Amino acid sequence: MSAEEFSKTRIGKTYLEPDPQEMSRLREKYRGDKSDSMTDTPGPPPMAGIDFRWEWIAGLHMRLRKFMPLVKIDGDIVGPRTILGYGFINAELPNPDVQPEQRIISLRIQHKSDFKSISNAHLDRGVRSGANELIILYEHRRGLFGTPKPCIHVAGYPVGTWQGFVDAVDRYAPAEFRWPPPLFVYEPTDWRVFPPTKGLNQNAFRP
Repeated sequence: MSAEEFSKTRIGKTYLEPDPQEMSRLREKYRGDKSDSMTDTPGPPPMAGIDFRWEWIAGLHMRLRKFMPLVKIDGDIVGPRTILGYGFINAELPNPDVQPEQRIISLRIQHKSDFKSISNAHLDRGVRSGANELIILYEHRRGLFGTPKPCIHVAGYPVGTWQGFVDAVDRYAPAEFRWPPPLFVYEPTDWRVFPPTKGLNQNAFRP
């Protein structure tokens, strides 16, 4: 699925709201290129900040699918930031209109605090055994001159929680889904997003 096609799906139309200039650029990028799609293979997933604006996913709850660290962490000590940041995560959008592998996007971990949160969440025994899953939310925050600030909320839930939420979205009833209390949370700000209380239409944009 191309970026243009993705913007026409239910979640694209309802939550992404791309501007015409951005979509014109994306149309040129994806025209005739079938390898760079919304799937994990054969091309990479679209990346926030490169293939689409970060604001498009602000306030959306997503399931963390893959964590790719670029630096080492030892307790509370994190290795020096690379030119690409601290690592990457692949996350799944709550889009029932397409297959699960077509819902994947990639996010670059730009702040040390976010990297520590995601790394520590992966130490959970339930996450490692597959009994728990990680749900994230991106809060759009930038410092002076656009420098990144901690912005990724992370929570652990029993496996099956995410699918229940996606099923509710598929029924056009996300607000009716009752999230259970999170097993653990890592939140970069005092904005409490777990458990969610407003469904999908949460506005996480913070200037």
